[in-house]
This record gives sequence, C-alpha cells and structure tokens, in this order.
Amino acid sequence: MLGFILLSSGVLSVNAQKKEWHPGVLRHWAVGVGVGTNAGELEVATTLGHHFQLRAGVSMVPSSYSSISAPVDLELSSMFEEIEPRILNEIGVNPSLIPDEADMTLNLGFNHGKVLMDIYPFKHAAFRITAGAYFAETNRLVDVELQMPDEFTDALDKIADYEERVSDYVGEGGEPFMDGFLIEDGSLDAFLEVEKTVKPYIGIGLGRAVPKRRLGLNLDLGLMLHGTPELGSSNSYVRQALNEEMDSETKDLLDQVVAWPVVSLRLVWRLF
Repeated sequence: MLGFILLSSGVLSVNAQKKEWHPGVLRHWAVGVGVGTNAGELEVATTLGHHFQLRAGVSMVPSSYSSISAPVDLELSSMFEEIEPRILNEIGVNPSLIPDEADMTLNLGFNHGKVLMDIYPFKHAAFRITAGAYFAETNRLVDVELQMPDEFTDALDKIADYEERVSDYVGEGGEPFMDGFLIEDGSLDAFLEVEKTVKPYIGIGLGRAVPKRRLGLNLDLGLMLHGTPELGSSNSYVRQALNEEMDSETKDLLDQVVAWPVVSLRLVWRLF
C-alpha cells in the first residue's frame, strides 16, 4: 500500500512537471550568465513556442582588462641620428637625454549588445540554430594611443623652429624632419577598425536559453560577421605610414579576417 502511494505520488509529480512546461509566446523567462570569446555575458531569454526562443543581452570585457596602460620602447632618441650634431648643439637638443619609451594605452572595443533568435528543429531536442545580430558601441576593435615624453616633444619643437629659420634644411628624404608626426598634445594614435557596428551572427548550439528544468547549461558556437578590418589613425601621416609599411602577408590576413569566432558557455536559470 505504501509503495503504491509513493509510486502514485511520483507519477503525479512527473505529470505536474510536464504540464508546467507550456512554452507559449512570452510565457517562460530565464536569465543567463557566461563566459567566452566575447568575454563576460549576461542574457535575458523568453519562449516563443516549442521551436523558437528569443534572447537579448550584453557581452563585455571587464574594465580592468579593456584598457591597458604600459610603457613601450620606441627608441625615440635614435630618431635624431639623421640630424647633424652641430645643428643639435646649436638648438640645444641632446638625444642622450631623450627617453626611448612612450606611455601606451590600449583599449579593446569588445563590448556588445545582442538580440538572437534560437530555432529548435526538433521539439524535444536541445540542438538549436541561432541567428541574430551583435551591436557594438564602436567600430574599433583595438585603439592604441602613445603619449610621448616631454623631452621628445620639446626637441621636435626646437627642430621645427630651426627649420623655419633655415628653409633649406630638411630631414632625410627631402621632407621636413618628422613633419606632421604628432598631434598637438604630443601624442599619436592608431587603431584597428571594422566596417560595421551592427554585426550579423549565425551559429549553432546546445541547450535551451529557457530550460524546461529550473537550471540549464548552454553552449554556443558561431561567427560574428564584422567585415574587413583596416588599420587607421586620426593623424594622416601615421595612417599613411601604417598602410605603406604593411607587408602583403599582413594585408592578406586582414582581408580574410571578416568574422569573430564566438564560443560561449552559459549557466541559465528559469525564473518562471
């Protein structure tokens, strides 16, 4: 008798769980947190029937990792070797007193919002096809700024003044020494940017963003299509130099990198 009661209770419990799952439009909701090649992820998802689920969220690099500052050795003092020592003495420039390092700040543009549709071809299977889009806050993937030491910018100013006084003096190559190299505040920048801030996404995955049980695990594999990356700078001199000095192999590589691989693992919790 006791066994019959326990068995009946188990059957009723299973039936209750089955009856609880009615994935109608906006009927069930879940939240998910995860990590992957897009850094940290936070999502909200809802059901649109047995075969469709909709999710939206953000993927972000923690601020402590999205901006990196460090000194970088550019051998700045060697840039004055083409100038005659007598001229350097005349204008008061001593290359040995110029630091070789500049302060570099590197920013990563990997923060995105996203809206994705999960399509489940099989009603009772966790396999899915996903399509949608990521929305970037900037089209720059990497942004680098170099702040030159004061000794370096002061030396450039003295050389510029000398060139104005002696119009027939020019640097190597027939151009004024480092003409246009720096912007007004003594810095220069360079960046790797892509064509799009709205990036289509296509992929596959396992697990439901809104699980039938209270907790679930999701795996995503896909591509975020951002277009062809290009090297650039807000300084026309630097931009021209970057593109002229880039070798053909690097150009070919950039032409082929039109998508970012997305691999993510998320823990999802159904709210109701």
